[in-house]
Amino acid sequence: MSSIKRGYFNKTNIRNGLIIAILLSLIPYLEYFSISNKYLNSLLGLLAIYTLLNLKKRADYFYTGFFVGIMWFYWISFSLVYYKLEFLIPFEILGLGIIYGFLFFICGFFSNVFYKAFAFLVLSSFGPFGFDWFKFEVLFANSVFNIHKIYIILLVFIIASLIFLRNNKNINYIKTMSLVLILCLGFCINFTAQKKINTKLKIYLPSYHISQTLRWKASFLEKSKQINYENIEEAIKKHYDLVILPETAFSIILNASTEDMLKLKQFSKKINIITGALSEKNGKFYNSLYLFSKGQVKIANKVVLVPFGEEVPLPKFAKDFINKIFFDGASDYASAKKPSTFKIKDTSFRVAICYEATNKILYQNLKNTKHFIALSNDAWFTPSIMPTLQRLLLLYYAKRYDIKIFHEINGSKSYILNP
Repeated sequence: MSSIKRGYFNKTNIRNGLIIAILLSLIPYLEYFSISNKYLNSLLGLLAIYTLLNLKKRADYFYTGFFVGIMWFYWISFSLVYYKLEFLIPFEILGLGIIYGFLFFICGFFSNVFYKAFAFLVLSSFGPFGFDWFKFEVLFANSVFNIHKIYIILLVFIIASLIFLRNNKNINYIKTMSLVLILCLGFCINFTAQKKINTKLKIYLPSYHISQTLRWKASFLEKSKQINYENIEEAIKKHYDLVILPETAFSIILNASTEDMLKLKQFSKKINIITGALSEKNGKFYNSLYLFSKGQVKIANKVVLVPFGEEVPLPKFAKDFINKIFFDGASDYASAKKPSTFKIKDTSFRVAICYEATNKILYQNLKNTKHFIALSNDAWFTPSIMPTLQRLLLLYYAKRYDIKIFHEINGSKSYILNP
């Protein structure tokens, strides 16, 4: 027992884990405070991965993952407030730390640095329950490096190779290989200038800062509708071609509201409208995106649901139990089978809702589509670094797939990202 305590529960392990976790977290936190520099991010990203792979003790990896899980994802617990489960917030944050501590422990279990590098790349690609927001790509989204997956893999293995060379006693060999690796590092640098994709449409992204506490209150429903219609009228007045409203801007089952559907169709004769709302079809409920254009409507349903938010990714017996205990017996949302692409005035837009916009499934089969619209409601998690992580992930996808992203958000500043 005393040997286990010395090996896994001592101050040195905790300190080492905390230091490496801080290094891995510096970039998103600096970006959160608007300290954004691609050269600084490049150095910090390389240093973070180097120190991560250079750890020797398995206990250090556990504590690194523990603190990373908390520093990156503490905000997930904030949603419990709106289910009146605030008392569970400390336990969920602790649970996130333990989950990522365990995952890092597994990755760090290997003594061979190349095996460790491969394990962390796997973790960076998939993540628990499909939640893959811990990505090395986040560290390099705003950097001098090319962020295509092959370059990220190459960067990680260059760093692993440098660590491996430290243990080699042949000085000439070390010098030669170090030079080769530095040249390889230069190969990963992106020397092309940032692209700006031209958009023929004039697009309006209104500002939304509606508290999540108010959003679903019946007493606030008419006020929220009024805000939506005022933004549409403002866009018409300023001669925009398209106005985009955030996720669940209409906090109702919109296709069941004849009055609102008719009103939006009338507005769409003057301007194209995209808005988020719930929808119902054949007894199933969806988190949806609506396009109103020329008096007609099209609906795109969410493809990738939020784990433990919109669906419980567990066997049915566990799913039913969790929904009964924590969500008043509510069922999971239904999902669409494939992403949707809308054409507005000869411009094609792939569309997505919040969490799924950071999933590679939404970027498949884009063909000639160079524009992407994402709707989010970040009021669930603000103030926190969640919108910053989301933005870095979307910046990665914009560069990776050479597309322009229009991100309309409630609870945070909306923006446009060029590749």
